[in-house]
Amino acid sequence: MSKACTNESMNELLQALDLFRCCQDEDVESFLRTKALKYETENICRVYLILNEERFDSGILDIIAYFTLSQRSLVFSPDVSKTTIKKIARYKDRIVSEFILIGQLGKYKSNERTAEISINEIMDYILEIVCSIEQYIPCRSLLIECSESVHKKGIYEKCKYPFKLLQYDNGFYQYYRIL
Repeated sequence: MSKACTNESMNELLQALDLFRCCQDEDVESFLRTKALKYETENICRVYLILNEERFDSGILDIIAYFTLSQRSLVFSPDVSKTTIKKIARYKDRIVSEFILIGQLGKYKSNERTAEISINEIMDYILEIVCSIEQYIPCRSLLIECSESVHKKGIYEKCKYPFKLLQYDNGFYQYYRIL
């Protein structure tokens, strides 16, 4: 999100955030509508909005998807194999590693319409940004956390850039991908 906004553009942004729906995941919808600006301003994460280009060209902000990126240190569960730890952290005896966390990821979905963007297209945007970050700060791995319902669908294992299940921690399934 842009840090410099006029009052008019800020009102448009707030309205676009309020109109975002994700009927399959209340947390994804709620985060964008109620926490995104706060998290962005407090430097907890960066929020990336994917807009409908045609409507944007007409002067309308229509959010079709979004994702957040931040840093995350993760303590490996004792169940994680030394081989996996070595793949991620380069040393099998590490107990913690750093990741770029995809903290939230969602697309517009209401009872009336679903945005025509796939998980693969969203991942393309994510990897483009992560690769640009990697030019300045070394980052070896991506981490994404999800709920039981998303885990059961296998979305992140089946996408164009597949993630592997790392561990289950604090109510979330944690998946990783080596860059």
